[in-house]
Amino acid sequence: MLSIEQRLQHIGDLAKWGVVTYDFEGILERHYRRWVRPGATVVDIGAHAGRHLKPLLQCVGASGTAIGFEPIPSVFDNLRTQLEGSGAVLVNAALSDSIGTAEFVFAQGCPEESGLRQRVYNMPDRAQPTIIHVRVDTLDNYAREFGRLDFVKIDVEGGEIGCLKGAQETIARLRPLISVEYGFPSYSAYGHTKQTLFDLAASYGYVLYDIFLNRLAQQDDWLAACDALCWDYIMVPIEKEAEFVARMLQPPPDTFIEARLASEQETTARLRVANAELEARAKSLEERAKSQEERAATAERQLVVQTARADELANRNDALLNSTSWRVTAPLRLVSKIVR
Repeated sequence: MLSIEQRLQHIGDLAKWGVVTYDFEGILERHYRRWVRPGATVVDIGAHAGRHLKPLLQCVGASGTAIGFEPIPSVFDNLRTQLEGSGAVLVNAALSDSIGTAEFVFAQGCPEESGLRQRVYNMPDRAQPTIIHVRVDTLDNYAREFGRLDFVKIDVEGGEIGCLKGAQETIARLRPLISVEYGFPSYSAYGHTKQTLFDLAASYGYVLYDIFLNRLAQQDDWLAACDALCWDYIMVPIEKEAEFVARMLQPPPDTFIEARLASEQETTARLRVANAELEARAKSLEERAKSQEERAATAERQLVVQTARADELANRNDALLNSTSWRVTAPLRLVSKIVR
């Protein structure tokens, strides 16, 4: 039987050889589309641009509830504009294990890496971290009246442990499936280690899987997998593990296939628009270059004419100075100058 290290090495080799590509967001979507059913209640913590909130809305349907938390005001406003009329419940707040207001490190150059603490940025020169103040809440406080909670997505750039601690009562009561992004560049900013999430999941009665559906119930397996190929993990309630495995083995639902096709069509449409814009810009630049060439040619012709005129005037001046009349009248000019 292959060890976790060998399995992950095999996946890494396939990616290195170009046989497979890493689309972690797409893989995550594939998993929750198999889990979330119409009428479900889902929560997206760190909704950002709505990459997952939009398909989750499709999953829950008109009879379900999809809630998105996003603390950055400008990002929240964009999300609200995008999802206007969709039925999504949007909350402009960060979730953690406390309630109130807190400093928040807004990475202006890479807002998706913003968080309650400054993490190790993928592109430090671009990040431009700025301190803002945001509202902070706990899931326990917000979900106090919830009668069900089927799925929670947490991507809060290192604050996942605080978020899970602030949801302890809700998790114990409603037992949702939870996806968590957990990687060293972000969790280390909070003083956490690989072991932190493993211990917390176990204390909540959950078993960890990686996004490739490797079961990481043993500590050695978890330590080998964490930070190896990905930062995306799924926390599965132990009592729902058999159901989880069964659903993950099912064919993708029609809505997933339709959504992927729609996404591809949308991407194709965006590329066409982008290409059209690039062609228009190229044409505009070409016309400007042509206009500048014409101006340069005109200026060159004018310079030739002006040079010729200057040469002609110089020749006339030389001819005048060398003429007999100029020499004959020289004494008169001198007398006139003295008299003045």
